[in-house]
Amino acid sequence: VLMKIRKKLREITKIEDMVAAGVEVDPLQRRKLSQKEAVMVQLEQAARAIAEEEARVTTEQWRQQLQQQQQQQQHQQQQWGQRHESQQLPMQLPLQLIQPPPVFPSCKEPNVSSQEGAVHHGLHQQHAEDVRRAVPKDMHEDMVVASIPAPSCGGVDMLMESLSGDSEAKTHALASLRGSVAFHAFESQGCRVVQLAFQVADTRVAAELLSELKGSVLAATRSPHGNYVIQKAIAVMPPAACSFIVEEICGAGVAVARHRYGCRILCRLLEHMADSPVCAKLIAEVLTEARHLSRHEFGHHVMESVLEHGQPQQRGCLVKALILEAPSLAGHSCASYVVETALRQGSIEEQQILGAALLATGPDGMVKLALTQYGSFVARTLMRCRVDAAFAVAEQLRYAGARLQRSKHGRRVWEESLQGA
Repeated sequence: VLMKIRKKLREITKIEDMVAAGVEVDPLQRRKLSQKEAVMVQLEQAARAIAEEEARVTTEQWRQQLQQQQQQQQHQQQQWGQRHESQQLPMQLPLQLIQPPPVFPSCKEPNVSSQEGAVHHGLHQQHAEDVRRAVPKDMHEDMVVASIPAPSCGGVDMLMESLSGDSEAKTHALASLRGSVAFHAFESQGCRVVQLAFQVADTRVAAELLSELKGSVLAATRSPHGNYVIQKAIAVMPPAACSFIVEEICGAGVAVARHRYGCRILCRLLEHMADSPVCAKLIAEVLTEARHLSRHEFGHHVMESVLEHGQPQQRGCLVKALILEAPSLAGHSCASYVVETALRQGSIEEQQILGAALLATGPDGMVKLALTQYGSFVARTLMRCRVDAAFAVAEQLRYAGARLQRSKHGRRVWEESLQGA
């Protein structure tokens, strides 16, 4: 459904460009222009529905993985044998499992009268049952303590308040989060708690809390809640503490760049960790698909971030990719933003090369580009550059004034060309 709606929107955009260029359009085709707003609404609703379904699937997959881990642990415990159980139990259980699950002191008792409260109460009872099982010593490193959900006690607001309170309340709140960060990070309210905890905790405690998300980074890049947790960690923690985030994304960088949530995480990495060697490796992987990502509805944001925050060699690599298809990219609904950013952020030499690539389309190429909705912005941005190519473009567009004035997009370009005369 989403592909059909996008196809219809592309047809409408094409008709708009034809009308703007003064091309005669069939009346039946022209009627489609009045449907644009309705199509935009349909597109937004379809995209929202897909995002909600992706979030539901991601959460369900995460919960299934959690159940599989617990089943594997139980199976390994049974294989260990009864003869080791009495010897290993007193000394081998991790501290987090020997003690009851941390409950924030101010939380109320779980309300088991409602369906939601009964579910959370059941999780609490299951956790208590797991504690009583024997755990062999050689299994400790395989256990994922963070994957055991903390009981929900309706105390999210209380946690938020305590994390913003005095030192003692903050310490208790942070202690109550230990062992349950991975659970809260994928919940709509819990992710807010984890983000605030990263922000107010000292570096050591914050890094310990973040480490509970190891193995869950890719799931977080697809989560409507988890992605904010990863973004906050990258923004407020030292690069060394976040290196495992980059390592888990490596190998899936292009797919993450194409995701509506994953692209945000890559942008944060470029803003805060561009100089990190492991981050440089990840961005090099992403740039292998630079031209395709520039045209992508989410990937183009990552390409813009490379131009704004990336290392010089990363920016240079992207600019070279843009030059190969500059005319078609400049008129594209997504890639045009990347070309604009390259012109604004690039060096004098890069601006000149890009401008020359756009001029290479012929004496009428820039005029056709200026008549389109997205190309007009690229033309205006180019004319603001102080390079020879920009002056040549402005002169070419001034001579086409009569043609440009028949289009609302072209008229703005022509007026700007006059300002530099």
